[in-house]
Amino acid sequence: MSSETKIDQLDTNITDAEGIAADNADTLAGSEETSPKRSQRSKKSGRITPLTVAAIIFILTLLFFGVWKCFFDTSIVGSWTFKINEAERKYTYNFTFEDDNVVRYHYGGRTFIGKYNFTENKPQVHIFISSLGMTFIDAYFDYSVTGNIFTGRELRLTDRTGLIFPPDEISEETDQSDLVKLKKKIAKSKEEDGIRYYTLPFENYSVDPEIKKYDNFKADSKLLGSWLYKDDETGYSYTFTFHKNGVMEQLSPEIAMTGGYQVKDGICTYNFIAAGGTTTDYSFDYTVDGKTLLINDEIKLTKTDNKYAYQTEIK
Repeated sequence: MSSETKIDQLDTNITDAEGIAADNADTLAGSEETSPKRSQRSKKSGRITPLTVAAIIFILTLLFFGVWKCFFDTSIVGSWTFKINEAERKYTYNFTFEDDNVVRYHYGGRTFIGKYNFTENKPQVHIFISSLGMTFIDAYFDYSVTGNIFTGRELRLTDRTGLIFPPDEISEETDQSDLVKLKKKIAKSKEEDGIRYYTLPFENYSVDPEIKKYDNFKADSKLLGSWLYKDDETGYSYTFTFHKNGVMEQLSPEIAMTGGYQVKDGICTYNFIAAGGTTTDYSFDYTVDGKTLLINDEIKLTKTDNKYAYQTEIK
């Protein structure tokens, strides 16, 4: 190979090397330009968005509330039932406390509706229930709520006014003396200032009205449905509702009663179960003329599509 040929080959090699070097430099420059962008994208994908933070806070709040509700809830709100289920007597006694300070006191087929309030700086609840000027309950109870949803929650009411049963020094020679003794067998007691008070344990569940239906019931199609009575002077109102299955309801702002009824020859006989399962029969004459129900020739009710068509304010 001549010297000229060698020189040409060397030039070619140098040119090729310079080209490769230039290509590598361009590639390196391009890589350097794109690296910050990739880094930025990487940083962006690792950031927590405000929406994610809000979702995490919401989930943690739900978990906290769930744990508190399950294990640490001492609120009196809810339905609480005390039961005697012995051979001598069966008895169900229920309080339902609602969020708006409304309390429902239930036994048998009767529910009395009133108000409750807490005594300031004391674990004490005041329950007041009245109807038509008569006071059914005006009492103060010491109370405590224990347990959880897994082991069962329990409301303890200590009777300081003799509403559920009187303290020991008060005579028990009454119509309810046998019931009083049964309650005392179940209740816990404590003595203060020479007086023994009793505490009833209420379990956290509700009960349905107890109903005693009449045998061989036959409905009167004219009587079926809801009927509204309203006193124009006082504004007081209530409804009667007659169901085709032999169940009757009497509803008012302060009392609700559910029982059985039967009709024959223009006479309606009905009953409501009282405390301890006892029943009393009542009756009235009635006539139906279109949308008017006349009871005992003096009490006039008007047909309504709503059995709750009475005033709802509880005083």
